[in-house]
Amino acid sequence: MKILFFGRLADSAGREVELDLPAEGCTVAELRRRLAGALPQAAGELTRPSIRACIDLEVAPETARVMPGQEVAFLPPLSGG
Repeated sequence: MKILFFGRLADSAGREVELDLPAEGCTVAELRRRLAGALPQAAGELTRPSIRACIDLEVAPETARVMPGQEVAFLPPLSGG
């Protein structure tokens, strides 16, 4: 599955990465751990609570289940005027 990164996280992890998930999927928290192991240069950013996960364009809690084929993106907090 393709995982997208935005903001500062994209600077350390790249804009996207491919990762295989088990058929039964995993939680967002488990996905973060897998990504941190696969991308040690981005592990610090990936584990920050302020970095939010989105599944199919909706912000998702850490307990949400990610299934193969879904779109997943990680993004930093947004600000602006």
